[in-house]
Amino acid sequence: MNGCHINRDLTHVRFNYFCQYFVISAFFVYINPILSTGGLSSTQLGVTAFLSHTAATISRLTFGPLADGTKKRHLVLMSLSLWAMVSICAFFWLPRSVEYVYEGTFQSDGMFVSKVIWEDGQLGTNLTTLSEYDNHVCWPTFLHKCRREFRNSSMHSEVTFELNLRNISIDGQTAVFEQHSLIQDKTTQEKAVGGPDVALVTCQKEVFSQRDNCTMIRNQKPARADPWLFPMASVLRCFVSMAHAPLTNLLDSTTYGILGPEKTHFYGRSRAFGSAGYVFGAVVAGAFISGFSHEGMGQQHKRMPTFASPEISRSTTSNYTSAIVLGGIFALIGTIISGIPSKEVKPMNMELKKALLTALRSPTMLTCLLNAFLSGLVYAILFEYQFFIFTQQFNIPPYFMGILVAMIVVSEIPAFFVSGLFIRRFGETICTSFAHVLFALRLFSFAFFHNYWFYLISDCLFGPAFPLLYNAFANQSAQAGCDTKGVSSGVVASMQALMNATLFGVSLCIGGFVWGTLLDHFTGRQLLYVASGSALCLALLTPLLAFVVGKCFYSNHAPTEKSVCTANNFDECLDNPKLAVS
Repeated sequence: MNGCHINRDLTHVRFNYFCQYFVISAFFVYINPILSTGGLSSTQLGVTAFLSHTAATISRLTFGPLADGTKKRHLVLMSLSLWAMVSICAFFWLPRSVEYVYEGTFQSDGMFVSKVIWEDGQLGTNLTTLSEYDNHVCWPTFLHKCRREFRNSSMHSEVTFELNLRNISIDGQTAVFEQHSLIQDKTTQEKAVGGPDVALVTCQKEVFSQRDNCTMIRNQKPARADPWLFPMASVLRCFVSMAHAPLTNLLDSTTYGILGPEKTHFYGRSRAFGSAGYVFGAVVAGAFISGFSHEGMGQQHKRMPTFASPEISRSTTSNYTSAIVLGGIFALIGTIISGIPSKEVKPMNMELKKALLTALRSPTMLTCLLNAFLSGLVYAILFEYQFFIFTQQFNIPPYFMGILVAMIVVSEIPAFFVSGLFIRRFGETICTSFAHVLFALRLFSFAFFHNYWFYLISDCLFGPAFPLLYNAFANQSAQAGCDTKGVSSGVVASMQALMNATLFGVSLCIGGFVWGTLLDHFTGRQLLYVASGSALCLALLTPLLAFVVGKCFYSNHAPTEKSVCTANNFDECLDNPKLAVS
C-alpha cells in the first residue's frame, strides 16, 4: 500500500519538472537553428556554445549553495524561472537575416534573364497538372542591394546594384531584369565578351507589386549577420543558460529533500514527469514549427518554383517563432508553480574542495573524469548540434524531430533501469566501452542513411548507449567516494557533481566550440562519420586508460575493476543515478 501512496508534497514539484523539461525540448534544443536564421556562422555558434556552457556551469555552482543556504528555496526557483522566461522572450528581438538568390545569365546589353524550374526538375512549360494559380510565379518588381558571382568560375563582384523587372514570359517561367544605378564592372564585361555564363545574383531585399494568386520562389538563404548580432546573441544565450541550468538541479535536490534518505528510490517517479515533459515539448514544438513554416506537417507537399543551381537551397524555411512562444509560456507556468512553498528541505553541504582532493587520490575517480571529459568532447556533436545538422543540413522536418525524441526516450527509460544489472555483472570499464560502440553505430547510422525514417530504427537499437554510459560514470563516482575512509555523503554528492560538470559542462564548452568550427569547413554528414570513428577509438581507449591509471597508483597489483558496491546499495552514500535524456 505504501508503494502506491501519492506524496502530495511533491505534486507541484512534479508539475514543475514537466514544465522545465518542456522548455528544454521546445526551446533549448532549437537554439542553434534559431541563431543560425539570424545569420550566425557555425564557428560563431561554437563560440556562443562555449560561453553559454561556461556561464551555465558557474550558475550551477552559484545558485545551488545559495538555495541550500536559504530557507526560502521556492523564491530562488521562482526568480530563476522568471529570469529564464524573460531571456527566452528576448529572442523575439533577434533579427532574422535572409538573402534571396536568383540564377540567370547577363546579356551583352546588361539585362539579367532568370528562369525557374519546379522542384521535380521540370521547366514548367507543360504544367497541365497544376492549377492556374499554381502556374503563376511571383516575380519581384524590384531587387535591392544585389551582388553577383558566376557559377563554374572563381570570378565574382562585390559591387552592389539594383534590378528592375522589365518583362515576364508568356508562360510566367522567365523574367528579364534591368540593372539600375550601376556602371558595368570589369567582371561582367569580361563575361559578356567571352559569352553568357550562369550567374548567381544575391539580393538583400525583394519588393513585390502583388503576391496574390501566384507561387513564391523558394530561393531564401540565411544572410551574413550584422556585426552587433554575434555579441548580442552570445549575451542572450549566456543569460538564458545561466537562468535555466540550475533549475533541474534544484528540483532534484528538492525532491530528494522531501523524500528523505529512506525513500530516495522513489525519485524516478518524480523525474518521469520531466521525461514526459521533454517528449511532449519536442512533439508539440516540432508540429507547431512545421505548421507555421512553408509546409505544415499535415499538408500535402506542394511543388515550388526554384532554380537549377545546386548552390541554391531547396529546403523548407523553418519559422522558429513558435519554439520561442512555447518556451516562454511554459517558463511562465513554471514560474507560477515555483512560487508554491515546498516542505522544508534539509540542505546538502557540498564539499567540492574535499571531493577534488579525494578524486586526485582515487584511480577510479580519475578514470571516470578522464572518460567523461573525452566522451563529452566527442558526443558534443549530438548534445549540441544534432537538431542543427538534422534541420539545417539534412532537411528533416521539425515534426519528425519530435517523433525521434519520443522514440529516443522510449528506448532510454527502460535502459536506465536495466543498465545497473549489466554494470554489476561486467563492471564499469566493459560497460563504458560497450556504450561507446553503441554510440559509434548510432552516429554511423545518422551519417550513412539518407532516408531519415531509418533513424527511428537506429535509435531503438542504439538508444541505450547514453543510459549505460551515464550510469557507469555515476557508479564510478559514487564508488570512489564510498571507497574512501571517513568520507561524508556530501563529498559523494560533490563527486557526482564533478562528474556531471565534466561531462555536461567543461567538455561541452570545448567540444561545442570545436565541432562548431569544423561545421564551417565540413558537412554535418562528414563530421558524423568522424564522430563515429572517434567513438570506436574511445571504446578501445577506455580499458587502456583504466589500466594505465591503475598502474600509476598501484605499481604491482591493480585492483579489479568490477564494483564491490554499486550506486544502488550504499548506506551513507546512497545516490541513485539520475534519469537523463540525451
